[in-house]
Formats: sequence, structure tokens, C-alpha cells
Amino acid sequence: RRGVLHLVHPVFVHATVAFLIVGGVVEAYGLTRRHESAARFGGSLVVLGTISLVPTIVAGFLAENSLAFTPAGGEAVDDHERLGLMVLGVFVPLLLMKAWGRGGPPARFRGLYVAGLLVGIALTVATSYFGGFMVYRLGVGVAAP
Repeated sequence: RRGVLHLVHPVFVHATVAFLIVGGVVEAYGLTRRHESAARFGGSLVVLGTISLVPTIVAGFLAENSLAFTPAGGEAVDDHERLGLMVLGVFVPLLLMKAWGRGGPPARFRGLYVAGLLVGIALTVATSYFGGFMVYRLGVGVAAP
């Protein structure tokens, strides 16, 4: 079983990334253009993405503990891990802000919430890029060190 733990993380990560990026863009659009149905739909995806961050990160830790790395691969994994935790650190407060506003960000904090979404989207893209870089450039999880 130890030989396949690194295969679980990609299963979770693709859905999580899609929910956070697509949901974040659609929700930001809906909030800035006052398009209620877009904000609600995008917001639902962001909630799903935020919730799915937990099993995604746990699967990432399990994957990290089941593989051997080159020095460059180990450093890349550490960077990817830090970025993933930063993504969690952005989206959890946004989720709490939305809960505080009973389903949407309070009107007076709408701009701050949208700015947070954009930061979260950017961090999600950066984390995804580094994850792909680790696998496709450094061979983490697919090549023996």
C-alpha cells in the first residue's frame, strides 16, 4: 500500500483546483457585477473547493511520506506544501466571512472578500504550477530518485 499513496493526492487535487479556480472566478464576477445567481453558483463551488482542501492536503502529506526525493525534488515538495497551506489559509477565512454574512460576504466587506478570492485563485494557480513542475520536470512520484 505504501507504494501507491502518492497516487491518491492527484485524484483529490484536480477537483479541488477546479472548484477553487472556476468557483472563485464566477463568484468574483457575480459579486462585482451584482449577478446574484453567478455569485451563488461560484460561491457554492468555492465552499466545495475549500472543504475538499482538507482531504487533498492530507493526501499530499501521505504522498510526501511515501516517496523518496532528490534534493531538488524535496525542496520543490516543501515549496508546494507551503503554498498549499497558504491556499487553505486564504480560503478558510473567506469561508468564515461568508458564514458570518449568512451565505455571502457582508456588504461592507464585499470588496475585501473579492480581493481575497483573487489572491486565493492566484495562490491556487501557483500551487498547481509547482505541483506540475515537481511531477513533470523533477519526476517526483514518477521517477526513482
